[in-house]
Amino acid sequence: MVGLNVLEDSVLKAKARPLRGQGCQNVSSSSTPVSEDPILVFRHATYHKTTATCSVNAEELIACVHCGMKENAEKQAQLDRALREKRSVEVELEKVYHEGILESGRESRDVTGLSERACMAERLRDEAQMKAESLANQLRRTEAL
Repeated sequence: MVGLNVLEDSVLKAKARPLRGQGCQNVSSSSTPVSEDPILVFRHATYHKTTATCSVNAEELIACVHCGMKENAEKQAQLDRALREKRSVEVELEKVYHEGILESGRESRDVTGLSERACMAERLRDEAQMKAESLANQLRRTEAL
């Protein structure tokens, strides 16, 4: 753009020199028509070229933004899904933990109950063994008589 301004300034200065020598004439009555004025032709050409370039660049940027928004939406959906799965796993883990605590309480009660039953069975066995020995001794005595 700076180069364009310098070029326009130099062209204007070149046109202004002959006008100074002729005196103050109306600019609109100059000999060059508007369509043939090199500055206007140059401006028009650069304007269209710049507009076309900017349009292409803007379209590319819009496409990039659209693509980025699409990727963002996909990533957000993945993140939401992962968070839901995490919550689900945490709930399941909490259930298992509480069931484990309850089961361990049951198991400890079961172990205690089984230990008591085992002690009772050992005591009954000992009593039965003593009774069997007692009956065996009585039988020997009866046979000895």
